[in-house]
Amino acid sequence: MPGATAVGITFDGGVVFASEKRIAFGNFLVSKSTKKTFPITNKVGATCAGLVADMQILTLQIAALAKIRKMELKRDIPPNTVAKMMSNMMYERRYFPLLTQVIVGGVVDKPIMYTLDPLGSVLPDEYAAVGT
Repeated sequence: MPGATAVGITFDGGVVFASEKRIAFGNFLVSKSTKKTFPITNKVGATCAGLVADMQILTLQIAALAKIRKMELKRDIPPNTVAKMMSNMMYERRYFPLLTQVIVGGVVDKPIMYTLDPLGSVLPDEYAAVGT
């Protein structure tokens, strides 16, 4: 997947995401300061490898849906719900997929993290790396 590397690790107190900031297209360096780690709620975040524009759209839509869901339920949205919402959105676009691999995780009761591929498959992980 083009777009560098992102990693995520869970530990007793939470989840840590890291990603590099550069975007390259072949041998051409497009940017050295691109944001690839995104907050979704105050307790859930995500990071990506692949097309950052696709991830920006995905996180904006999921963050809006999570806010609506939080107002409906009157409680924090857990990471597994956010991962499933992302999975559904990515699977709906399977014929014209969002070309990004996602690591999403956070803490509500306990730290948890999920890896998603461009078609929306969800895999729970304690640690993950996506990209090149």
